[in-house]
Amino acid sequence: MEDKLRSTRKIYSAAGRELGSSALREMKEHLDTNAQHKHGRAEYGLEKFGLSERRVGEVMKDYKEEFGV
Repeated sequence: MEDKLRSTRKIYSAAGRELGSSALREMKEHLDTNAQHKHGRAEYGLEKFGLSERRVGEVMKDYKEEFGV
């Protein structure tokens, strides 16, 4: 959880905004009561959508070449 709060502080700082103690406290409370994956974990894969890495590579070839990905 501290990593999320640290990241939030960095974002506010980069934006030149002050992160007040009450906002920070509310964020911490939200994280404490809303744990990630508390209702299970959604898992996705290409196969679930009828895709393969090869097919995605073929479809994205021009994009990858254009943007050097």
